[in-house]
Amino acid sequence: MKASKTIVIDVKELLDGKHPAIIVRKLVTADKGTIAIGQIVAIASGKVLPYIKDDQTAGTAFGVATSYADTATGKDTAVNVLVHGTCKAGLVTVVAAAAPVQADLDALAGVGVWALN
Repeated sequence: MKASKTIVIDVKELLDGKHPAIIVRKLVTADKGTIAIGQIVAIASGKVLPYIKDDQTAGTAFGVATSYADTATGKDTAVNVLVHGTCKAGLVTVVAAAAPVQADLDALAGVGVWALN
């Protein structure tokens, strides 16, 4: 008897393919909430956490989360992050799944991640 199992993972197609992507696995800062797929992340002390515009104590914009599922910073230890390339602007979010404003997208562009329509 031959056994097989199919797993379907519902992943938003965040990358738009217009520019080669560089995705790195980064450690997360513990107990900072959930990092959702497509969420802008910041970096502080070498670890990523949810990005909060104009909050320098929360780090600076670093990239966009691209893991296959949301990352719970109290439980998971790392997240995949798009650190260079292009992504679909309509799928990028900030804290609490809010849509980013132009200043958020400009912060991403400043580190080499361009959110395009």
